[in-house]
Amino acid sequence: MVDVSMRKPAYRAKSPGIRTEERNDSLVASADFRGQKRRNGKEPILPPVVSRPTGWVYYWDFRAPGFGEHGTAIAVPTHDVSDLLLKATTAPLQAFSMDSDRPYLSVVIASRNDGYANGMLHRIQVCVDSFIEQLEKFEHPSELILVDWNPPAGRGLWDALRRPKLVRRCTFRLITVPPKLHATLPFADRLPILIHRARNVGIRRARGEFILPTSPDILLSDELAEWFGKRQMGSGHMYRLARHDVPVKALEYDAREQRLIYCREHVYHVNDRGSSYRQSKGLPDLFTNAAGDFTVLSRDMYFRLRGIPEEREFHSMHFDSVFCFMAHAAGATEVELTDPLRIYHVDHGTPSWRPRASLLERSVTRVLPRGHLSDRLVSLSRRITPPQSTMDRHGVPHLDCSTRAGKEQYEALIRRLVKPDAFRYNEADWGLGRYSLEERVLGPAPAKS
Repeated sequence: MVDVSMRKPAYRAKSPGIRTEERNDSLVASADFRGQKRRNGKEPILPPVVSRPTGWVYYWDFRAPGFGEHGTAIAVPTHDVSDLLLKATTAPLQAFSMDSDRPYLSVVIASRNDGYANGMLHRIQVCVDSFIEQLEKFEHPSELILVDWNPPAGRGLWDALRRPKLVRRCTFRLITVPPKLHATLPFADRLPILIHRARNVGIRRARGEFILPTSPDILLSDELAEWFGKRQMGSGHMYRLARHDVPVKALEYDAREQRLIYCREHVYHVNDRGSSYRQSKGLPDLFTNAAGDFTVLSRDMYFRLRGIPEEREFHSMHFDSVFCFMAHAAGATEVELTDPLRIYHVDHGTPSWRPRASLLERSVTRVLPRGHLSDRLVSLSRRITPPQSTMDRHGVPHLDCSTRAGKEQYEALIRRLVKPDAFRYNEADWGLGRYSLEERVLGPAPAKS
């Protein structure tokens, strides 16, 4: 039995006051700018929304007066990075309503249409199809946010993906972070995607009461999708779940039911609580294993924490675990969900953080049969050219808990963040909050209030 007892949240953000209405078949909104004076004693006139046959295109502003960190959507053309920088303005802005027809769950996925894992497009397509099919089947008022980070030229995800033909309960939103903006960020010259920054782009712009940031190779069991629809989550909780790893063959099944049957019968590894990294004394015992694939918090809590730690000093590896301690320090109570509630992770080969044998070592093991001589030569080759991860080869600093120094660095970061009122890692502009980003929307618009 999962403990879902309620606890008073340590923080509750205020939603911006927004009224929505229909004008000329386009979604527009008027904003209640608290503390502002009306010009000439009249309400400001709203500009027309940008509407296209494929969906709506929005740009998100997080510095409009009276809106704090919640943000509003503005439709303006952008051409380069300087155009993306937001200016504080008193002009009325178009917006999705935060209070009217608000989704219960926002699922955030970040990726790009590149060659990672032998091609990401099919993985993303299966993931998007599965999520939307389940959210529609169990009638969740929900949204799926896909962040297309640094898309390769001519390979943006909006045009590459087969989009759902009919969505009634789940809104599909695609936000694009252009290459020119990516190029201005730390490690951009060595990493094509900054996964935590990308997820924060979606988290910051999410409308749901609860947010699940996850990966494009994650599948939900139907039992988990149905459980979300029961609306049993509490705003003061952090929901965690064991990840079940399955072979890549799962992607070969077109029907969701067959795919999930295959996943259920072909689990080769379970990333459970027992596999979590063991911290030193004085730190809470949290379920941190594979937290980057399933950590559900309320939107208020994600905003209180300023999102997940971004790639500023280090690569994001182990930062999902660090985030669990941040949430704990902010007052979130950990709740572990159990079978039959599952997530399945489709294998994608050697991850970028795992050390790979050098060419010399691989040549020895390929040529010589296993034995005393080959073992000695392998040992010698490792001294000459030690195994390196992709991040090591590209010179990307990361928390390596397999070494003593890395473990000490990891725990020092945690101890710094679990202090009272010190649980935020990111700055106030987390999630590219200073920029307006192109967004395309497919699905039900917010209802009139």
